[in-house]
Amino acid sequence: MVQNNAAYRILPPLLLAVVLFSSCSHGLTTAGISQQQEPQYRIRPGDILEVRFEYYPDFNQTLIVQPDGQVSLYAVGDLDIADLSVVEVRKTLTEKYSEILAMPKIEVKVLESQRFTVYVGGEIKHPGVVKFKSSLTVAQSIVLAGGLRDLAAEYRVLIFRNRGPKGVKTYELKLKPQVSGSNLYRKFRLAPYDVLFVLRASDEKRRMERHI
Repeated sequence: MVQNNAAYRILPPLLLAVVLFSSCSHGLTTAGISQQQEPQYRIRPGDILEVRFEYYPDFNQTLIVQPDGQVSLYAVGDLDIADLSVVEVRKTLTEKYSEILAMPKIEVKVLESQRFTVYVGGEIKHPGVVKFKSSLTVAQSIVLAGGLRDLAAEYRVLIFRNRGPKGVKTYELKLKPQVSGSNLYRKFRLAPYDVLFVLRASDEKRRMERHI
């Protein structure tokens, strides 16, 4: 994986606009979503949260925020957490569980959010927005977008990632013929707001000719 800002030359105007908009608007650079990465994020209906208890693993649970903003907590009952930050949710849960547990230490993580997305374009059957999930891989995002077109250059994928004040970094990734190969699942995970672009075979040929 190498940085290659010259890759912008091969992007169609619409996709280039998406990349530039992403670079101006967002600054996340890691695969997980947490309070440290997005301090202003507020919980909304449809979000999926992971709640982990360091000393009471039997209380670990995955929560889905219902349309009314409530979640059903094990041994505690329903609780409205809509529009709370992750820190506020952790504080609220700690207060609730302190009534039945001795000094609970709780961690809260957003596994899936209605807010974060990844854009998949280029030689993809159904280009567009893919909902971001924790640990989303290149292979998974391509499958969710319908897979590769027949003319796709399966060995070249560009990934544009915003790094806040440092600008957009471009990764050039070689794919194996089997898009679902385990190598992709292990090695490269996408981040919220990444833009993934699969090169056309002709684009790949031109790129190779420029290096001869």
